[in-house]
Amino acid sequence: MRPLYNIIQTIIAASLLISQPLFGQDTYKVDNKNSTMTVSGTSTLHDWESDVENKTVTFTASTNGDQVTINNLELNVEVASIKSGKGAMDDKTYEALKENKFPNITFTLTEPVKVNKSGNVVAKGVLNLAGVKKEIAVNGSVAVNNNVQIALKGSYKINMNDYNITPPTAMFGTIKTGEEITVSFDLNFAKEPNN
Repeated sequence: MRPLYNIIQTIIAASLLISQPLFGQDTYKVDNKNSTMTVSGTSTLHDWESDVENKTVTFTASTNGDQVTINNLELNVEVASIKSGKGAMDDKTYEALKENKFPNITFTLTEPVKVNKSGNVVAKGVLNLAGVKKEIAVNGSVAVNNNVQIALKGSYKINMNDYNITPPTAMFGTIKTGEEITVSFDLNFAKEPNN
């Protein structure tokens, strides 16, 4: 009888060790009220900037002592929510981004991001923009507050030609935007309650 008891104990202990990495893993969701994301660029007339109003970002984070690792990050931006405050410019933006066919821009993390003491990170993932998918690496910084709040901050430059996007023009082509745009983000996340 004793050997059977030892086998059961071994199975239980092994199960606990295998499942241990799952403990301490929490889901975080972006706090849109306290977060910003902008798209900016240049033109032959003046520099411009648009705000991203509708964005959803979620990820899971696991902790091991002082080490925090970000996993499974998913970003979704509604193209029609990119607003400059100028209707004509926005319409040109939506047309250039092929919003009728591709209403969302997404970024999916492909590798876990380990946050070191400096907070500087490189997030590798796939950007899906105007129907074109490309692997990219985004530099940024991460601040962790007692594993309850996490802030992500950084920027990334995109060449529209790489995504088969024709830079918008206005006034019969006399005003042209530059082919490079910068996406800047300052995102604050809160831990979702465990069910």
